[in-house]
Amino acid sequence: MKRKRVIAPAIALTAAVLIGATAVSGQQALPSPNLRADSEQTPPAQLQTPALTTTAYLTPIHGIQGVFAQTLDGATIAAQSVEDKFNPASSIKLATALAALKAFGPEYRFATSIWATGKVDPASGNLNGDLIITGRDPSLHYEHAVMLARQLNQMGIRTVSGNLVFAPGFTMNFNWSSQRSGEEFRDALDVARRPASATRAWVDERTLVGDKESLQSIPSIVVSGEVHVGSAPTEAQALLTHRSSRLVDILKVLLCYSNNFMAERIGETIGGP
Repeated sequence: MKRKRVIAPAIALTAAVLIGATAVSGQQALPSPNLRADSEQTPPAQLQTPALTTTAYLTPIHGIQGVFAQTLDGATIAAQSVEDKFNPASSIKLATALAALKAFGPEYRFATSIWATGKVDPASGNLNGDLIITGRDPSLHYEHAVMLARQLNQMGIRTVSGNLVFAPGFTMNFNWSSQRSGEEFRDALDVARRPASATRAWVDERTLVGDKESLQSIPSIVVSGEVHVGSAPTEAQALLTHRSSRLVDILKVLLCYSNNFMAERIGETIGGP
């Protein structure tokens, strides 16, 4: 996640650093098996412990981050931007996931809806108007856009003479730009524009769920107009709605892969920073 300024102070404790620091400081070091407890002999060079110096482990870490590490006896071995405030990233993902479950429940599904202005000509399959897409599903990807193309085909729509309009905040494929997400959505709808990665995603998902019927056709919607980001006109009529996987399953993906994009999007949905 982006490191936004919050109340929590910056603290980074690395186990490897602490273990190394323990050896450097000489605390809790195990005696050599070759030395008696009362021996006065000097241990071999490889067993000698270097003295901790004030410059140890103090090489600056590049980037916007804070670090604070100590030995077990309290000696500081690394400190950088310790007074600054950062978002502790993946730790906040846990709180975000919990807040989302409490706010919406594990069975909640994000909705992506398609609206239209104008009428559909049954003979040609042309929508004489705009197609409008709304929604803020953080898990929307190519395969879902292809499925929506199939559902529109089943409703008799094959071409759109108007524009493809996306509500502000629409995203797809982990892309923060609504405009770019809209362009990728348009490309996924149109088989002539559809990238190979979108086709693979569609085939893989349909195969995984055992949907052989969908794979017997090639969904396609050709949009003649431009891709725009804007509000849906009041006269738009709802055509269909796609619903995401359950929130609990989306959160499992978010946490297993520590997905920054999904965490930010869900965080915004439940109130933002």
